[in-house]
Amino acid sequence: MVVAGTTGGVASATAPEPSPEPPVTANEFLPEDRDLSDCVGLVEKPGCGSEERGGALLNVVFVLVMAGMGFIFWRIIIGVRRNRAELERATAEARAAESTESTESTGP
Repeated sequence: MVVAGTTGGVASATAPEPSPEPPVTANEFLPEDRDLSDCVGLVEKPGCGSEERGGALLNVVFVLVMAGMGFIFWRIIIGVRRNRAELERATAEARAAESTESTESTGP
């Protein structure tokens, strides 16, 4: 014997309504008039680029990268010069101490 009954709630199984327009999947960086396999490679081929590439922001990024590299090289130069000066000073002090010891040992 099978007993069927209600649980008190009714579940609604309505699907959400589809959007009237499909999502935009166009990529402005890919050529629309050429086959994509013609444009794949290490060097950009003529007619494969986009007008969306480059511009002022590309120049800003280039300037920031060059400024960062300049700062890094400047700090390396400062550190090398400081280290070289300390080594020369230590060498000069060692030579001075060595020459005073040699003059004292050959004394009267």
